[in-house]
Amino acid sequence: MVSDTWSSMKCGAALAAAFAPGKAAFKVIKNAGGVKKVLATLAGVDTKKGAMAALGSGGSTLFGIKSIKKACYDGLK
Repeated sequence: MVSDTWSSMKCGAALAAAFAPGKAAFKVIKNAGGVKKVLATLAGVDTKKGAMAALGSGGSTLFGIKSIKKACYDGLK
């Protein structure tokens, strides 16, 4: 999924944009350890099921945000 540099940059940018206070994903990303930690977690999975398991309950929140879904999840099986 985020194994290549461009995919990592797109996913990281989407996560960083959602990290702005007032956004739905802010609390999820903060509780997961920040953008770098979430990106590292997503880099270690290759399926949507694996991503959801790795991110726990926060995965469904992130998956529901269109920009993050497109940048981070849509490339997964």
